[in-house]
Amino acid sequence: MASKVLVPSAPFAKLQVKKSPPESSGAAGFIIGGDAVARVAHLEHSVRFLQEQHRLMLSGLHAEIEALRERNRDLQFQLIFNKEATVKTAPPVADETVESNEDKLRVEVGRLEKEAGAARGEARAAEARALQLQRLVDAQAE
Repeated sequence: MASKVLVPSAPFAKLQVKKSPPESSGAAGFIIGGDAVARVAHLEHSVRFLQEQHRLMLSGLHAEIEALRERNRDLQFQLIFNKEATVKTAPPVADETVESNEDKLRVEVGRLEKEAGAARGEARAAEARALQLQRLVDAQAE
């Protein structure tokens, strides 16, 4: 945020009072003149001006802090929902990759079917052998 510096509307030259020759007051010897009054007026004006600048700067900074907090909240919200959206959606797969995977899966299915057929044959042979052994045991038991 760019800060703005306000220039006083009345130039400082107008604030200064014309200097008058110092006057002496009888026995005390103090100098009484318009210079001190003009300087006090100028310093008071400067203090008010700086206080106003400070107030404006602080209010601007507070507004910027609040805007940044809201922006941070919005970005965190977007971050959370974007993460959930990416997890839910699967990345798109190229057609060549899908076809390649299909071919690999077909080959794998064929191999597994052959293995299953061989296992069935072995199971039948084992069943036949078990039946033969059971008959042999039954014959010996009689």
